[in-house]
Amino acid sequence: MNRFLVFGIVLLIIFFIASAFSIQNYFLSFSIALVFPLLFLVFLIKIDVFERENFKDVIYVFLFSLVISFFLCIPYVFFRDLISNNPVSNLFSCFLLVGMPEEIIKIVPFLMVLKYRKYVNEPIDYLIYGSSSALGFAFYENINYLIAYYEIGNIVAIRSFLPSLMHMIVTSIFSFCIFLYVQSNHKKYLFIGLVLSSLIHSVYNTSYILSPIILLFILLYYSKMIQSLL
Repeated sequence: MNRFLVFGIVLLIIFFIASAFSIQNYFLSFSIALVFPLLFLVFLIKIDVFERENFKDVIYVFLFSLVISFFLCIPYVFFRDLISNNPVSNLFSCFLLVGMPEEIIKIVPFLMVLKYRKYVNEPIDYLIYGSSSALGFAFYENINYLIAYYEIGNIVAIRSFLPSLMHMIVTSIFSFCIFLYVQSNHKKYLFIGLVLSSLIHSVYNTSYILSPIILLFILLYYSKMIQSLL
């Protein structure tokens, strides 16, 4: 995993530097896009009041997710765009082409860390490292928006905050269900986690009117999950 991570980071650095030549104020927007994910990572470390996580472990998961997202999103976006020019046109297509694939991409780094690293050793860690994995994907997604649409300044800041928060919470719902599966060995929790997180993700993407309300409700649920896992 370490060699793969180093290899992926080198490729990402080359990719980010190459993108800078075609976008004005790229490094400023890049920095803005990174602010909120880093603040969220600090928050994740602070919430574990009983056994505070090591910052380098949380950063490791964030970077590992960033690399995994880089490799998996290339074929995913290719096939998604091949199937539909507007995958968020309705809830059904968004669920199949956006919500479910992205939730799978976000949970893969967490599952690999869960299997091959000893970071997850108490219930709250499922939420902390699931959220960290989601933030890696969210940051990569924000940089792609920056490259594709030349977004700068306030728009980048908004995308860095709200979508990152959404990704973090819905992936935590999935990781919470994985915790329930580990405790009970009932596979239904894996199915529930994938479907529920993908559905919330899809409704958020397709309804501009409901998305703030949805974000508020899942934020409240996120706080309940923190209390429960602690």
